[in-house]
Amino acid sequence: MFRLIIGCLKKTIDFSSRADRREYWAWVLFWWVAVFFLQFLEIALGSLGVLQLVSALTGYFFIFFAVAFLPSLAVATRRLHDTGTSGWLLLIAVIPIFGPLILLPWLVRKGDPKNNRYGSPPNYYEEEIAIDETETLGQCSGCGEKIEIKGDAVFCPKCGRPI
Repeated sequence: MFRLIIGCLKKTIDFSSRADRREYWAWVLFWWVAVFFLQFLEIALGSLGVLQLVSALTGYFFIFFAVAFLPSLAVATRRLHDTGTSGWLLLIAVIPIFGPLILLPWLVRKGDPKNNRYGSPPNYYEEEIAIDETETLGQCSGCGEKIEIKGDAVFCPKCGRPI
């Protein structure tokens, strides 16, 4: 999940590609956790009577919102692109109360499995797949043949014994 959040930050100005549900909701979760954490600090320090720190935290809120605004806008646009919808649909969100509710079906819907006008589907599992399919060298205990073990291979190709 951390990789997805860093990916969102790296794609801060990318408004043209696609983002799957996992990337979008990881960013949303990160955003809300950060907001609740900053709010908790502000309340805790405010109850201790530390007003200077509370006003500093208000500044941190502003900095966080300023820094997180563009990546949030970009990942939401890419999420809409993944469903084949224009990013301009995000303007509906400015309608009080109902705007975000109107957008919700597009944000939770599964993305297009094939290429659409915004590009190919995002694939965040390449690294995991590469790890699963790595080739390792081994030696058969029966015939002593050096063999390449690919994925879930369990038998020696020369003698047929289990590896």
